[in-house]
Formats: sequence, C-alpha cells, structure tokens
Amino acid sequence: MSIIVVAGTFDPFHIGHETLLKAAFAHKESDSVLIGVMADTYVLNFKKREPTPYTTRAEIVKKYCFKIYKGKPFIIICVKDAIERMAYEQIKYIVLSTERDYTSWLKAVNDMRYTPIIPIFVDVVVDKNGNRLSSTNIRDGKIDREGK
Repeated sequence: MSIIVVAGTFDPFHIGHETLLKAAFAHKESDSVLIGVMADTYVLNFKKREPTPYTTRAEIVKKYCFKIYKGKPFIIICVKDAIERMAYEQIKYIVLSTERDYTSWLKAVNDMRYTPIIPIFVDVVVDKNGNRLSSTNIRDGKIDREGK
C-alpha cells in the first residue's frame, strides 16, 4: 500500500487547499490519501487567533472530498505534531506548497524513516493582487476564498 499525505489548517477552506488536495488525489502511484487537519492546540502554536474548531474544519474537508473525489479512498486525521505520523513507512509521498522551504523538515522526517518520503511540490496559489493566497486576507474580507 502506498499513501500520499496532504495537511493543513484548512481555516478557512479555500482554493489553495483545493489545489493541494487535487494534487494528492491525482497522484497515480498512491493507493489512498491521508489528509491531516491540524489540531486546534497545534494551530495555536503558530497562529495569533483561535481557529475554527477542528471538527468543523475536518467536516468541511470531508464533505468536499466526498463530493469531488467520489469513491477515491481517503482518511482524515487530527494532526497534533508536524512529524508524529510521518515515520509510517506506508506513507510514500507528501504534497507540499512551494510557499515554504521544507528542507530541514523533510530531513527531520527522513531521518526517522527507512525510505525517504518523496515530496510532491505544488505551486502557491496567488490572489487577485499576485500575492500568496492568505487565509487572513479571506477572514478580513480583503479577498474571497478564490482570491478575488
């Protein structure tokens, strides 16, 4: 079995998240998709505001995936740590956005594994102004979930 992972806060769920999910579900060498939705406590480590509750965010992602990717196997998990489950050898691939440098994170993950996880990089989705699509700007009403 070969699993591909995609993870995020999904708060609010927007077209950038859809792009990451599309890459995961389109990956031909994976049997199933593991979708990690960040736990509320984990989100608070790097966000300055209370997140939408995990259960709400996970349900939105689940409904979207059932609607768009009918019949394709996936599971949603609550992520409490950025590395905790990456040691599972069935996880072969991970979808990452080009917005960040994941070099040190990938090294930390691969140091725990027998075989390295293979990153699948997806270009950053930009908004109407050419900036990285930002959940903060969506929440502040500056753009919509499609970046317009």
